[in-house]
Amino acid sequence: MHQVLDYDDRRHMPLFDPVLRAVRPYGAASARLAHAPRSAREAVTAIASAELPRDVQIVENRPDECPQCRADVTVAQLRQLFTKASDGDLDAMAAAFNESFAQFEIDRCLRKAHFFAQIAVEVGPEGKPVQENLAYKESQLQIFGYFQSNPEEAKLYGANASHGAHPEDIANRAYADRNGNGPVASGDGWKYRGRGYIQLTGKGNYHAAAQEIARRRPDSSVDFVTYPEALTTVLGGMLSAMAFWSMNDISQKADGGSEGANVDAVTRVINALTKSYPERRSSFDRAKTAFDSDACITP
Repeated sequence: MHQVLDYDDRRHMPLFDPVLRAVRPYGAASARLAHAPRSAREAVTAIASAELPRDVQIVENRPDECPQCRADVTVAQLRQLFTKASDGDLDAMAAAFNESFAQFEIDRCLRKAHFFAQIAVEVGPEGKPVQENLAYKESQLQIFGYFQSNPEEAKLYGANASHGAHPEDIANRAYADRNGNGPVASGDGWKYRGRGYIQLTGKGNYHAAAQEIARRRPDSSVDFVTYPEALTTVLGGMLSAMAFWSMNDISQKADGGSEGANVDAVTRVINALTKSYPERRSSFDRAKTAFDSDACITP
């Protein structure tokens, strides 16, 4: 299968080349670069033409195993969840997932349904990897412990009648000394803010995801700590989402079933404090139809 790299000329243009080095594709690769400048196209062509070692394993379905569990996801299935995405974006998403879902054990109909139901709420109907928006109002910053203890800084950096928000200053304070980040002055809060299909946040989580990818896909080369913007690419965003899923053993919760309580159990691992529990249940209802998980015969 050809791996599709996504290029978005609106994001981090100077960092495009190192981002590609951070998430080096395995096997033959092709690039969607209709809007990329010549230098970017040449950089991707050089990477995409390289053949890297790759293990190939042919697995035969058991009689009691649903053939759809191991089947590739399709654009038609994803279209039911990402209603505003282009066919090209959905094709890239499907290709990135299909390349590795077996290695990350998201290889049952129910697991696929839970996985994409969560992503659909995380990134919205456009289906693109996202980057956390930290343009908070002053009043909203009370959700962070730092600003509860430092209300004068909430007034200084949050949007109010006097000025707009200061997202970088907010991130560096809200996420300081958490999830592997250093203190405010380190800048880690901003550098490792939420990114991807499932918003990975914090230097420690970026590092852990890269380690999980190395364990599951030893033929890939990933360095999210050095190149955090890689999570905003289709390939990097999908690998990080699958890594987060597997290192938190979310498939075990997904295997629990299709009821609202099962969806909530998955949601609690991804974002326990979210207000979107009802939205994620509705998203799962669409996903289980898309992947026909109720008809799955895998025990």
